[in-house]
Amino acid sequence: MAAPMAERDEIIALARQGNPPREIAARMGLDANTVSCLLSYERRKGADIPHAPPGSGRIGRTRFVICDPPAGLREALAPHAAARGMSISELSGALLLAITRDDLVDAGLDDGGADA
Repeated sequence: MAAPMAERDEIIALARQGNPPREIAARMGLDANTVSCLLSYERRKGADIPHAPPGSGRIGRTRFVICDPPAGLREALAPHAAARGMSISELSGALLLAITRDDLVDAGLDDGGADA
């Protein structure tokens, strides 16, 4: 769920003051990953939001690699991986992590698996 505009603006203001995502989240009663994702999204849109320095409570990126995705999948993911500065294998892993973390397997497959 997207943050309300006032909440979004406060998150950005706090980040611009040098507060790391974990601290912003704790102060506002939000999930740290939600804050981090919102800041990343705003940066990609061009917002001038500094990154918190390492060791300041900054949330690290969890990455794992999926070995050798099939050729058709590699071709489909290549532009998305390049846009994020990731390898195709890293993007595959990040997608799987997000899909499972956010309980989107059934939505993604739409195969009736959960109902079977």
